[in-house]
Amino acid sequence: MSLLATLVALPGCGGADRAASSDSTALHDAPSADEIAARRLRPAGNYVYQHDFGVVPAGPVVRHVFMVPNEGASRLTIRHIGESCVCTAARVSRPFIEPGGTVEIEVKYRTPRKSGDTRAHVTLLFAEPGASPAFLVVSAKVREPMTIFRDAVMIPGLGTGQRATDRFDVENYSGEDWASVGAKTDAPWARAACRLLSRKAPAEGVRQVWEAAVDVDAAGLRPGRYRTDVEVSVKTAARDLRRRVPVDVVVSSPVEAIPSEAFFGVVKANHPVERRLVIRFADAAKAPDVAAATWSHDLGTRLQVSCRTTSARFWEATVRLSPGGVTGILSGTIHLSFPDGGLPGVEIPVRAMVREEQTAGVSTGLHSRTGS
Repeated sequence: MSLLATLVALPGCGGADRAASSDSTALHDAPSADEIAARRLRPAGNYVYQHDFGVVPAGPVVRHVFMVPNEGASRLTIRHIGESCVCTAARVSRPFIEPGGTVEIEVKYRTPRKSGDTRAHVTLLFAEPGASPAFLVVSAKVREPMTIFRDAVMIPGLGTGQRATDRFDVENYSGEDWASVGAKTDAPWARAACRLLSRKAPAEGVRQVWEAAVDVDAAGLRPGRYRTDVEVSVKTAARDLRRRVPVDVVVSSPVEAIPSEAFFGVVKANHPVERRLVIRFADAAKAPDVAAATWSHDLGTRLQVSCRTTSARFWEATVRLSPGGVTGILSGTIHLSFPDGGLPGVEIPVRAMVREEQTAGVSTGLHSRTGS
């Protein structure tokens, strides 16, 4: 089949993460011989020709003409045009290249509808044995009129009663200045607002950069995961622009044990074992003196607990279990309480399976140590 004036769909554009510019799809002028030489690379014996469209809008088709030369002494016949992405198409002026001549290949690239830095390529294979393939690579910075490079606002490990703020940029590629940018959320525990950043140097093609601030107040929230959306909106002369950004907040207890239980697994009768737990405080300012905490449990002399401070927000508790000679399931609860009621108490379950020495397996849990 002749490749003359053949339109070929090409798979494989690189993912989208940033993008935006003019609506023009005019054909670029053919480059000079010097430009051809400057654009050609030869990694591992292959020829690579590259063109960067720069900042382009999301959605339209952009075009570029590559001039592919034949620097050998014999004719090259184009045998195959490889596919890299359905968003790309190639038109070849003729199916062969004479020695010392060139062939024009027009590459059309339909930009994705989402902001992002993208790449796609066309592969040329020749019929002549030993002829190196040629790769025509196009890239673009695709930008929507309102571009936000943030998939979600994530605030993990927020303590009950604490507040936190996260921010992200809202970039204006619309071609006109925005007088204001709205930001709202329906959650009673979150607020959002936008302000113009006058000190931040805009990137290529950006008319303005706004900053959205999301304030989260965990007062009154129980430990758990909370989700909402921030809606960012702009009214322009042409249309209204809107974008929703998810907000994911994890509220943790003001104080918690990690892990949440002292699990010893299978232990041998009459062989003491130890486990270490971390006591974590969400707010260092509210962490009491370790000596003021009260530890109690319902396992009598078979369990001892000691604790030390490792940092402003963390304690390390050592739980020593002396199972004695009674076999079977051993369970109980450790109670950690704090003075003045400023922090809630923590309950830590204790579990172990005690077996006779000759049949017991050795526990291999983290931070375990056996002793006599």
